[in-house]
Amino acid sequence: MRQILGVNLKDPMVMLEPNYNLVLNSFAYLGSRGDMYSIRKTSAVTKYIPTEEQDRYVRIAITVLPIIILGIGYIVWRNRKRSA
Repeated sequence: MRQILGVNLKDPMVMLEPNYNLVLNSFAYLGSRGDMYSIRKTSAVTKYIPTEEQDRYVRIAITVLPIIILGIGYIVWRNRKRSA
């Protein structure tokens, strides 16, 4: 991928923050919505990567909790069958 000053040249130029605001304000002007000049929230996306400890807790919860629920269901079923 060819980049100049950290900008990917394959992306449309409207994806750059200053150009994005210019395009939005141009459409607002053409649509007679008045001036829309404002500070917009950046569109930066942060990717969440869990730590190994957090990943281990999630994997344990995914495997252990269903086993516990099935065990409790079996115990309840067995007790109801005995009393009936």
